[in-house]
Formats: sequence, structure tokens, C-alpha cells
Amino acid sequence: MARSRESRALEFEDESLPELEAKPRRPRTVARAAPEHLARKRILLAVVFLFFLVVFIAAVALVYQMDTFLATDPRFVLRPFSRGGLVIADGPIDLVGLEHVPAQEVFSIFERDVGRSLYLLPLDARREQLLAVDWVEEASITRLWPDRLHVEVKERVPVALAAIATGRRGDAYQMMLMDRNGVLMRRPRQAQFDLPVVFGLTFNQSVDYREAKADLVLTVQSEIKPLGVGLSEIDISDPANLRVSLAIEGKSLRLMLGREKYLERVQTFLERLPELLKANPQANLFDMRLENQIVSSREGLNGG
Repeated sequence: MARSRESRALEFEDESLPELEAKPRRPRTVARAAPEHLARKRILLAVVFLFFLVVFIAAVALVYQMDTFLATDPRFVLRPFSRGGLVIADGPIDLVGLEHVPAQEVFSIFERDVGRSLYLLPLDARREQLLAVDWVEEASITRLWPDRLHVEVKERVPVALAAIATGRRGDAYQMMLMDRNGVLMRRPRQAQFDLPVVFGLTFNQSVDYREAKADLVLTVQSEIKPLGVGLSEIDISDPANLRVSLAIEGKSLRLMLGREKYLERVQTFLERLPELLKANPQANLFDMRLENQIVSSREGLNGG
């Protein structure tokens, strides 16, 4: 019996061996199918790539043709805007916002663009050139197809007439205008400005420094304005002692105000002015820096 059982076990084991050997053969069939699937996928990717490559090349060619068309077509060429030194009335450049900047100065910026396509005109570079003009605060340039330009300018607003010291001893001045940002501008020949003259400025000072002084000038003007007096001169050369000149009844009276309480000190001066002139009719300089005391003298404002 023992032998029969052992023989049956061996027979069972022998019969199961073919089944165990047949199982690993199935993945071989799948493995043979994988390269065919990858090949189809690669062909599909190649077709998609070629499609987008053709589209890209066509787009580049179209852009190139459009670029060439805009750069060379005579319909887009900027025509001359002056003839014989005179500006053409219906020229190709529309200027907006000019009051003190000469139009010819603006036109000269675009002279090199005459005869070229508007498409080739460097807008950013021309705008930077416009902003380099002292009176120009903001500027914009717009192409008006096919062959015109629209140039819009915002000019600076002067807040003071700056007496720029040029002599070695500070006794010679070049008169210029200054805006609230401390930028100096040339004085137009025919324009008139009712602004105070500011002393204590030089060309070597930074724009930031002049901007701080312009802010001081505006502060003093706004504080004194309600008092109804004309502020004709401001001397800011001494940071600790602001000096102003007031036009009162045809006289130029100069006040030393220190560095604070401008409104209070000017108001006190106006209230006591009759008695001050009665005590010293020739006085034109008044020191207001001391509390409850006004010192009057005949000395003038240095720099006026």
C-alpha cells in the first residue's frame, strides 16, 4: 500500500509538471505584442510633431512676410513734416499739449524717421528723447496707420523762479523755472509767470535736493496765502533760517523766519507792522526768530 501511494504521488507530481512549465509561456506572447504597440505610438507622435512643425514654419513665414510688408510698403512711410524750414500745416505728426515747448524742438526728434516706415519707428526711444526735454513731464506716441503719428505731451508746471548762482562769489545768477519735482526749465521768451524768486540753488545740487526745497517753497506759499500778502522772494540758502520777501504797499519787506512757525510769525509781523514802521520807517529787514520779539534793521536780503 505504501508503494502504491508513493507511486500515485509521483504520478501526480509528474502530471503537474507540464502545467507548471506552460504558465511562463503566456507573457512571451504579450512581450511580442508590445513592440508593435510602441511602433504605432511612435508613428502617431511623429505625425503630430510633423503637423505642428508645418504649422510653425507656416506661421514664421507669414510673420516674415507681414514684417517685410509693413517695413517696406511705401504706404506706411512717414512723410516730411517741414518744407524750406517751415512746418507743413497738414503734416504727418499731430502734436497735442504743447504750450511752452517749441514745436520745432519736438519735430527735430522725428527727423531721422522721415522716409522710413512707421513700423520701424522706435517708440520707446523717441519717448525717452521727448522726456529729455526739460519742459516735458509725460509723453506718449501713437502710430496712426498708415502714415501718421500722434504725439501727446504733458508739460511741467513751474512753482518758482529759480535764481541759479553761477558766479564764484554767488553774486551772479541765471534765472530759470523750477517745478514741484525740483526740475529746472528754461524760461520761455514771451511767457509771463507770477512766481516767487528762490535763492540758494545751484546746478550742482541733485534733483532730490531741489525737490525738497520746492516742497518747502510750496509749504510756505500755502501757509502765507490766506494772509493776502504777495510773496516775492524766498532765500533757502540757510536751512536753519528761511528768509522771505513780502510785497506790501509797494515796499519789499524781508523777514527772517527761522525753520518753523511760518504762518504764525508772518501773521504776527503783519499785526505789528504799523508800529514797527512807526518806530523805524527805514527798516526793511525783520528778524522773527526770537519769541515775542522782532528786531528790525535796514540791511537787505543777501541774494536779492
